Amino acid sequence: MNPFLIAETPNAGSRGHRFLVPPGCGWDDGRVAAFVHRGRDDGERIGVNYIAVARGATQHSSGRAARVVLALVGVDTAKLSTNEQDRIVRRLRDLLGEIDAVAARHPWAGEQRLVVPFPELAVWLESDFPSLGERSAENGPQEHGEPSRYGWLSCLIGGLILVVLTISIAEFVRWLIVR
Repeated sequence: MNPFLIAETPNAGSRGHRFLVPPGCGWDDGRVAAFVHRGRDDGERIGVNYIAVARGATQHSSGRAARVVLALVGVDTAKLSTNEQDRIVRRLRDLLGEIDAVAARHPWAGEQRLVVPFPELAVWLESDFPSLGERSAENGPQEHGEPSRYGWLSCLIGGLILVVLTISIAEFVRWLIVR
């Protein structure tokens, strides 16, 4: 997957929280939420295939405390130097401050979708992160040291091998006793 930006704003007019994606992204709300959720709690988070920043905000329609999140997804952070990661975090923080202004210009009155295309995200990626290129093929958010999305399959195969070995040893012991 090529890198792109996604965001969450609590200020989608009277609609509350909405996810913002570049046009043509094709992701559903569950997939976007998985990345946004990883970045929501901390000021910044660098995963295996994403970098996210967040800040506190006030939801204009209710006055409640909320979070604004901006994430660069689809980037292999292991291929980035610490300086590159720091530069990306700083630029994401700068852009995070513009999310409310961009969201305020959108006509939310007729908007029913949770995942809303925002051309600004594609423009920001192209102008602020042009050298990233294709860096990661992972589909979901991953933390450093976290198993891949196929971890469950490895566990299942390992468990089956363990069961077969246990049965084989038991049968061999039974054969030795009977003999």
